[in-house]
Amino acid sequence: MKNSKMSLTKDFKHYIFHHTDLSVSDREYVHRIFSQSHIKKTVRISLILLTWTFFATFFDSALFSGAIVASAVTGIHAIHFLPNFLFLMVNLAAKLLFISWFDSEKILNTKERILASLPSIGIILFLGSVFKKEKIFLKALRGYLGYVRKRGIKSILSLLNIKNIS
Repeated sequence: MKNSKMSLTKDFKHYIFHHTDLSVSDREYVHRIFSQSHIKKTVRISLILLTWTFFATFFDSALFSGAIVASAVTGIHAIHFLPNFLFLMVNLAAKLLFISWFDSEKILNTKERILASLPSIGIILFLGSVFKKEKIFLKALRGYLGYVRKRGIKSILSLLNIKNIS
């Protein structure tokens, strides 16, 4: 576990100092904020939820496509969309349970936990809620999460031997 913490710290610091257009004082400010343990834990939760959301969106899209095809073949019925609704509810409940378990020290309040568990847009609302007073840090963190997402997509594409279009 210690290596993953060091990896997050090293990777975030590298991103801040080499991949942003922040001024030197803003970089140092972001680094100071990030050095707080509850901030690192919040960033770690954000990274986990970003990955979770990526895979859940893929799965939800597959379910939705199946429901559209089934509706096109047999006619529109709510029953075709029941798996989507069930997945949505299970995903929400699983995220709430995970966040409650991961945040055993109660760093996050109930509103932040609920926002973080919302499908798709929840991570954005969560970050906006937690770091609403830290505009520079929030900007840097959003950039970092985008950076991590792009690296993850490149890794997945390379595993599948697909050339990246962008």
